[in-house]
Amino acid sequence: MPSILPPLLIAAGALAEPLGLHSALEEALRANPALRQDRLLLREAELAVESARADFDPTAWAGVDGDASGPHSGPRTSTLGLSAGLAQPLPSGGTASLAWYGTHSHGATPGSTTHDADMLLSLTQPLLDGAGSFAARYAVRAAERSRDFQVLAHRAAREGLVVEVAGAYWGLVEAREALGVARRTLDMVERQLEETRERRHEGFAASGDVLQVERAVLVARQNRIVAEAAAEQAELRLLRLLGRDLDRRGPLDLSDRPVPPERLPDLGLSLEIAREYNATWLQQAFLADGAAEALRLARLQKLPALDLTAGLGLSGSGVEPRDARAELFLGREPASSLGLTLTLPLPGRAEALALDKAWLERQRLHLAREAAAQALTQAVEDAVRNVFRDDARATLARDTVAVAQAALEADEDLAREGRGSTREVVRSLEALDAAQIQSLQADIDLQLSLLGLLEVEGLLLTKLGLEE
Repeated sequence: MPSILPPLLIAAGALAEPLGLHSALEEALRANPALRQDRLLLREAELAVESARADFDPTAWAGVDGDASGPHSGPRTSTLGLSAGLAQPLPSGGTASLAWYGTHSHGATPGSTTHDADMLLSLTQPLLDGAGSFAARYAVRAAERSRDFQVLAHRAAREGLVVEVAGAYWGLVEAREALGVARRTLDMVERQLEETRERRHEGFAASGDVLQVERAVLVARQNRIVAEAAAEQAELRLLRLLGRDLDRRGPLDLSDRPVPPERLPDLGLSLEIAREYNATWLQQAFLADGAAEALRLARLQKLPALDLTAGLGLSGSGVEPRDARAELFLGREPASSLGLTLTLPLPGRAEALALDKAWLERQRLHLAREAAAQALTQAVEDAVRNVFRDDARATLARDTVAVAQAALEADEDLAREGRGSTREVVRSLEALDAAQIQSLQADIDLQLSLLGLLEVEGLLLTKLGLEE
């Protein structure tokens, strides 16, 4: 672990099947249904990238056609045509294709059969609207951005689940500790009641002292009942997050306890880390970059379409197919063509409106990114402040427990010597119980604050070893 993260995971005794925080997090990340749905969305985004890239794959085609003409009862003229070709999209936005055409013509008179062969190499290239690799690969880049955005969304969902499971884990630790305190308090108060009754029998305590301790016993029993219900509820919450069958659940043996951090975080360093790894911040960057590219494409599409077409063809003919093929490559001079086509949208309102819309979207996302920068700074400062606050609370709570324990021991000594009252002992017991619970709460809040800081920094999964 780095210096800003305490060793969150420590063993707490030999249990039959202990469940540590790290194991609980791994189990929840495997079984959580929402995360499984996110993985499907991520797979869909990956398939969208492959689909966009597939637009640059070559295509092959082949065809056959025929026709016949002439009287039904006399000689007829028939033609059979075969064709095949290959087309390849170009990074420049154009398309290159190579096609072959073969025709077999059978005339109505003897000796009128001919074979023709043609080969054509053609190129179509936009020069304005749609020209260049930017326009040609825009769909691929948009799909890649969507995929990367979904990756960040999936990471943010995993981080949120980690924090939720950690909160449930520590919540169960706290609830069980509170239950243990409630049980110990009840035992102590019941023993105090027996001692007070003995002292009253010996004449060292009044009946009011006995009644006061009896009321304390009733309160302690009520607190135990409440603590038992809270512990059961906390256990159910953790089991649900772990994806376990609630109808066939077994007891959970939690092995980890919160410990103080070895070192507190540095605000400047945390800000630098968050600006590089925070998922929400990086998502805003993807959106802003996408809006900038969309605006550039809209400006390009507002230009008129000017398309260049060029072709180079060979042809041959003969009585036999071999004669046609020989003339195709060795006979006639190749035929070439070159042309330009200009297309002007009238009046061009759709393109102009699309450009205005893209510009507004770019401005909106630019402002959103500025707001996200401020929100990120505030989130980091709040997270760091929470760590310092909870660390101070935890230190103070531990000192309070020590003082409350010493006060209880002193009041018990005074009561045994007859110089103190049972009322003071009961109050000291209640103060110690409250101090112990507050100390555990402060320790747990500190652990959650540290996890919250790691979530804001974007390093939560990395530092806990939970990356996919």
